Amino acid sequence: MAAADKIVAVTGGHFAPAYSVTKALISRGSPVLFFGRASVFEDGKDRSLEKETISPLTNVQFISLDAPRITSFVSIFRFITACFEVFKIFILHRPSKIISFGGYVSFPVCIVGYILFIPIFLHEQTIMPGKANTILARFAKKIFVSFPEALNFFPRHKTMCIGNPLRERYEVHQKPLWYPKTDKPLLLILGGSSGSHSLNLLIKPLISELSKKYCLIHQIGDSSYGDYEDLRHQTSKSYI
Repeated sequence: MAAADKIVAVTGGHFAPAYSVTKALISRGSPVLFFGRASVFEDGKDRSLEKETISPLTNVQFISLDAPRITSFVSIFRFITACFEVFKIFILHRPSKIISFGGYVSFPVCIVGYILFIPIFLHEQTIMPGKANTILARFAKKIFVSFPEALNFFPRHKTMCIGNPLRERYEVHQKPLWYPKTDKPLLLILGGSSGSHSLNLLIKPLISELSKKYCLIHQIGDSSYGDYEDLRHQTSKSYI
């Protein structure tokens, strides 16, 4: 990697804005240490979206971190182990700052960063902040939120509402060719990478009834569950 004073550590459970910021950092010449999960679940069978997406990027080192929710003595041991792993990496690379997007994977990264006097910047994507950002806020130099309502949960003197970082390809200036010509209200259905599967199971038996009133645009999500193959045969013209 390049000079240590340019390296930025990125972590957190909200991958979409983390990825957008990572791409922006790369474009500005800053190497990135990306701390994330290698697999969707703890059994390690399915590679995570962040692992699949971040690993091929140039000037980014993806670091798989086993950072659990603190629910038992075993999880406390795993958390301490994760902190030691982060400590060794930080001593080696000396990142200039940490940008965290919430979630339990961010805990050891930010705690070790605070001990090593590395500035921490948080971004909260939701109206109701998660536990990770709520706790880590006391260690952060600056906190950014997506919604004005979230300002009430953090110290006002170091919190700013900036919205959600978006990738360039989301800046669409005209309707795509597949966009339906319909008088029905549009209903967008989408979920997170692994969470989308539960949503797909819920929506499947409702598609026929919903498409009588709405035009459904369904982003199916992670392909490892076979949801696309299962739902692609829906015959309604109001289901995309």
